[in-house]
Amino acid sequence: MINLIAMHHGLSSTTNIRRITINIEDMGINTLYINPLSTIHDMKDKIQSEVGIPFDEQYLAINGAEVDDQRLVSYYNIDDDSIIHLIIMNNGTHTTFDPPTVPNTTTNNAPNTNTSLSPFYVACRDNDITKLQELLQTLSIDDMNKLEPNESTGLHVACFRGHQEIVKLLLEKGVSRSIMNRFHCLPYQEAASNEIRQLFDLIPEQNRYVANSGQ
Repeated sequence: MINLIAMHHGLSSTTNIRRITINIEDMGINTLYINPLSTIHDMKDKIQSEVGIPFDEQYLAINGAEVDDQRLVSYYNIDDDSIIHLIIMNNGTHTTFDPPTVPNTTTNNAPNTNTSLSPFYVACRDNDITKLQELLQTLSIDDMNKLEPNESTGLHVACFRGHQEIVKLLLEKGVSRSIMNRFHCLPYQEAASNEIRQLFDLIPEQNRYVANSGQ
């Protein structure tokens, strides 16, 4: 996975070249410099060349919606509040994504993702609402809040992948919003879209002294 430290990074003009900050699931931050008249296909080629993620394994989303490989980068009108997420499709998860909702790299410090993840985390990651509802009947809040071997929580991955119903269920259950993942990001900061962030505001925190910022 690759995650942004600050979610309000997107494109910023430097003459004809744009700087794009990408949040890659379980891996960290990567910055690309690309001509806005390049296509998304070109950008994925550049990601393959510079980051090493095969083209066919890249699921790229902006503000929670999958992008069209044939569109120009400029078509998406990315501003400072935009979010660019990259999910590695063949990352040992064999995940099926629900279109259009999904989105200095430090890959040598990545956690061991081969270690077993809990069924709870997998349900959150894979948008398996039925399985999650079943697990919520018996799991304790402590189990839901625990950091997995990849140093992420179920709420983190659901936010990152844009699974609104999963996020809603977790927030209503009262899971912690103030736990940071290995990149020192809160679930709110990992949200793939404004709709996900709005859920944090609409569903009150059970501990009224803890805001979405974790403070």
